[in-house]
Amino acid sequence: MFTHEMIKSFNQLEMDVYNYIIGNEEKVVYMKVRELAEEVHVSTTTILRFCKKVGCEGYSEFRLKLKQEVNSKEQKKINMDLTAVKDFFERVQTQAFAENIQEAVKLLTKASSIIFVGVGNSSIIGKYGARYFNNVGWFSFAIDDPFTPVFRGKGERTATIALSVSGETEQTLMLAEKLKRRGSSLISITNKANCSLAKMSDCNINYYVSEYKKDENYDQLQEDIVRLSANYRKLQNKLLIDSPLYKELTKLGNQNIPGNNKSLITEKRWKAITNEITTIYPELYNYIYSLGPNLPEEDFQYCCLYLFGFDTNTEAKLLNIAPNSVSKKRSRLKLKLNITFPTNSSLYEYLIKNMH
Repeated sequence: MFTHEMIKSFNQLEMDVYNYIIGNEEKVVYMKVRELAEEVHVSTTTILRFCKKVGCEGYSEFRLKLKQEVNSKEQKKINMDLTAVKDFFERVQTQAFAENIQEAVKLLTKASSIIFVGVGNSSIIGKYGARYFNNVGWFSFAIDDPFTPVFRGKGERTATIALSVSGETEQTLMLAEKLKRRGSSLISITNKANCSLAKMSDCNINYYVSEYKKDENYDQLQEDIVRLSANYRKLQNKLLIDSPLYKELTKLGNQNIPGNNKSLITEKRWKAITNEITTIYPELYNYIYSLGPNLPEEDFQYCCLYLFGFDTNTEAKLLNIAPNSVSKKRSRLKLKLNITFPTNSSLYEYLIKNMH
């Protein structure tokens, strides 16, 4: 009901009105304008001005909208059998569950890197898990794109943690099977032990919690997540374009320097480019090396430069090479990362979309 723009427009007295309303919504819907003014210690004129700023003709319309907002916030309680929750907590304290956890720990301690696999809601848990393991010093990353190329060769020192409620998600099964064939140990976390993912795993941790019908607002929440992700990518791009380094490189790329026979990007600038990009896109490093584990450092540095989004001519001037050589560098990077995408897309779009 109250947008960010509305709140920014409030003066101090109107902010007092706003703070009182959001803290007493159910009470305010039954208050008269004079009663509200007395409670907030402002004039009725201030209340009416506040109503205008939030798009209402008067206090009556505002109170009606507020009542509708309060009613819409009432959540339908799930008719949950609490015995299911009680059973879960009793189960995780059993010796059998503890042995399962210990078995998973043994597999993880043998691994030098950990891959989390999950799609949909499971991917959110996977990304959190990867971030947590990285924080404690274990190289880890999450894969939520079923079309992500699995690295070539063997992965005897890699452990995969596959997440799926049903244990039958086709994309998760496909990724888990590919990684297992490469030699990775496979730990699965599922709701039930009697599922395909659990059966193909070296270790399965199951939690047996009753499933409930999704909330009626679930689809809207999913749409909001997609919208927020798009806004997050726009914000990242704005941070990059507004950075002093971007402006410096743009200025360099627009200069004509007769007789120059070397790259305009010095070793110091390469470090600055890498730092800038990995700060704005913190997921990039792990994502790139999940695609190409043996990618040379200079190729990762070029990838960072590429994500500045310069056209081939600007990039060619910065590197002091021909524009067609820039195109070849991009093609070679694509091959080294084993990436495929539709002809109407680009490597830049693919990386920006899939690294998150």
